[in-house]
Amino acid sequence: MTIFDGDPLQYTKFIRSFAYGVEDKTSNSRDRLEYLCQYTSGEAKVLVESCLHFPNPDDGYRKAKELLRRNFGNPNKISEAYLAQIPQLPQMKSDDTTALHNLSLFLNDCQNTLNNIGHGGELDSSSTIRSIVLKLPYGLRDKWRHMADTIVEERGQIVKFNDLVNFVDKCARIATNPVFGSIQTPKDEDPKKRWNSKSPKEERFKKTNRANVYHSTVLEDSKSEYKSTSKKAVSNENTPSCAACLYCKGKTHVILECWKFDKLQAKEKSEFCRNNSLCYGCLNPGHTRRRCRKPEKCTKCTGKHPTVLHNPDWEKKVSESKNKITCTPKVPSGCVGIQEKLCATTSTNNTQTPLMTIVPVLVKHKSSDQSIATYAFLDHGCGAVFADQNIAEEMHVRTRTTKLCLKL
Repeated sequence: MTIFDGDPLQYTKFIRSFAYGVEDKTSNSRDRLEYLCQYTSGEAKVLVESCLHFPNPDDGYRKAKELLRRNFGNPNKISEAYLAQIPQLPQMKSDDTTALHNLSLFLNDCQNTLNNIGHGGELDSSSTIRSIVLKLPYGLRDKWRHMADTIVEERGQIVKFNDLVNFVDKCARIATNPVFGSIQTPKDEDPKKRWNSKSPKEERFKKTNRANVYHSTVLEDSKSEYKSTSKKAVSNENTPSCAACLYCKGKTHVILECWKFDKLQAKEKSEFCRNNSLCYGCLNPGHTRRRCRKPEKCTKCTGKHPTVLHNPDWEKKVSESKNKITCTPKVPSGCVGIQEKLCATTSTNNTQTPLMTIVPVLVKHKSSDQSIATYAFLDHGCGAVFADQNIAEEMHVRTRTTKLCLKL
């Protein structure tokens, strides 16, 4: 016998079970009251315990049963409790035999209980029947529509709740048949699952790669123009470039995780990136380091470049260059003497000494955090800035080839 917690839906079952399990076994009202207190909980237990103070056990037991009937066994409350459960029923899916079986049990319980308390007519409302039918899958709703038409048009009767209960019972019995109930294709032969299934290799690739990218390709035509394979290339510049590693063409990783690319020398990595037009900030094509929106962060030096492009020699050169600057003696005049053949002479105190303005500087590109210590020649007659190619390579900065016309 279950413990009654004050649920009106369980009141009738509990009273009948208690009468069979306790009242038929003992005629002592004190024992009956004690058992009633033992098999109740919550508000029901509070009401029963309040009757333990009666001096006459018979009066206390009768009062306890009266309180339970008044608070939880009222037919109107039981009817309202069942009707309130109908909107909360879950929406069933096709071939969900478990949900269909549970609905059949609930409808039978609802019908039997309300008929016994004289409120079965409330279930025959068309709105109640329709709300239950809408919980069925579309296939069963269509069958019920034909059945309801047969009842009304051919039999000339009104659709009742009992008709719906019999219909759901029949559908549940057919669906739960132990031999022919399941008509689904086995998982290994299910066409949808077969076509949508992914191999373990594809699953690993899906976890490794962050996203797919549309990038530009070169078309060999008369004009050798670059044409974008998709209009989304502009907006997805910083997404991973393709479905395979750009270096080894492996399909299980990207170039950021390629161990073969990581083993290359710094100069070889730089040449590969330059030849394939890869960004030095994220190793993706389609944009430059200056326009990189999400550059990678190096885990070794916290620089704004991928860890695979980290070069420990850069840090040594920068530190050595800084040390040279601090140790270089100051030039009082700000000029350094050079050979007489390379420069005009400047007269100072009746002496001729060839001089050129050279100053120590820290060179830094705006797209990189790296700086290099070197010397700069200040030419007031020059309208452009020129840098040595070795400095550009050490700073990992892209350059462009330009033709100059010098007039002597």
